[in-house]
Amino acid sequence: RLSIQYHTQAQTGRLLSKIMRDVENVEQMMQSCFSSIVPLVTSVTVAVVVTALNDPRVLWLYLFAVPVAGITVGVFRQPIRKSNRRFRREMERTQAAVSEMLEMVPVTRAYGLSEEEADRMDALLGGVRDSGFRLDTTNSLFGATSWVVFQLFQMICLGFTGLLAWNKVITAGEVVLYQNYFGQIVTAVSGVVNLFPALARGMESLNSINEIMASGDEEQSGTTPALSPLRGAVPSA
Repeated sequence: RLSIQYHTQAQTGRLLSKIMRDVENVEQMMQSCFSSIVPLVTSVTVAVVVTALNDPRVLWLYLFAVPVAGITVGVFRQPIRKSNRRFRREMERTQAAVSEMLEMVPVTRAYGLSEEEADRMDALLGGVRDSGFRLDTTNSLFGATSWVVFQLFQMICLGFTGLLAWNKVITAGEVVLYQNYFGQIVTAVSGVVNLFPALARGMESLNSINEIMASGDEEQSGTTPALSPLRGAVPSA
């Protein structure tokens, strides 16, 4: 439904990026959510119920993992979102430039502008490389930080249950049991937290697709009237 004027002003490569890359990112986001969250929720539910029935005091330690995960996500939310937006825009610019370059290859060679075009493409590809490197660095830092935080929590849980066992409140077997359950919870929460980069990438792709869907420059398909047959004649002298 986009108008001819919109297609004329928009770059073909940019629209192609929105149709192919952004749709794929949204599909991956939905697949990651539905394939990961259900097993994680199940394992957390089992661990919490069993621990609550045996010793509710240990359950309070489990519950602290949730706000810590929220704080970790909150700290990295804006950097990851900005990095995804910057990388997405650089990719759209580069794909538009590549599409334009391929269309203009005969003209570029005819006028001897191959070197200038190559320099322009090098600059665009360098921008994609830099933005991609920043995005990967931010995601890696986020994953490493969340892993360290949850490992510290697991050590705290071991120390707390060990103290209870030292005071003969629980047995050594229960220490192992609670530690295993806490490990399941840490793995589940860490898995949900590690989904955040994929969610951020998918949400940025949704915003990119929305730029087309929310465009007011459109016309109803099939409303253009068909041209009637045109006949002409050259009058004889």
